[in-house]
Amino acid sequence: MNNTSSLLSIINTYGFLVILGLVLGLYAQRKKFLKGIGLIGMSTFLSVVVGVLFKELFLIPRPFLQSGVEPRLGLTYFSSFPSLHTMIVFSAVMVLWNLNKKMGVVVGVLALILSLGRVWGGVHFGVDVWAGMVIGVLIGRLVVDFWHSLS
Repeated sequence: MNNTSSLLSIINTYGFLVILGLVLGLYAQRKKFLKGIGLIGMSTFLSVVVGVLFKELFLIPRPFLQSGVEPRLGLTYFSSFPSLHTMIVFSAVMVLWNLNKKMGVVVGVLALILSLGRVWGGVHFGVDVWAGMVIGVLIGRLVVDFWHSLS
């Protein structure tokens, strides 16, 4: 792997942590900070649980395992469907969008770039990313609705 591919691999593999850190950091100066941390934390936890369950139900080999082409991103042999990275960031985007529309849009664009990079990197099919987006948004919406039902 060349230096550019290595950098893209690191960004794509750990980019969701950067996005979540950015979101939490931006809320550090606002009154909604604790609410944002709690809701994003719940949506992340639920995304991981649901994502792992889906990956156990749908044991789909990753694109690079089917094509024999070395992936551009770090190797992983866990099931391809759905993209857990995508699910986590889009659940966080949905929560954030409900707290701050402008910030939700900005982070949503970053999340979309990260998600498309999963396909470019050869570790997901387009349907994996699409499903991760849809499930992530639904989980984020569920968490926000649950929070509103408590208020």
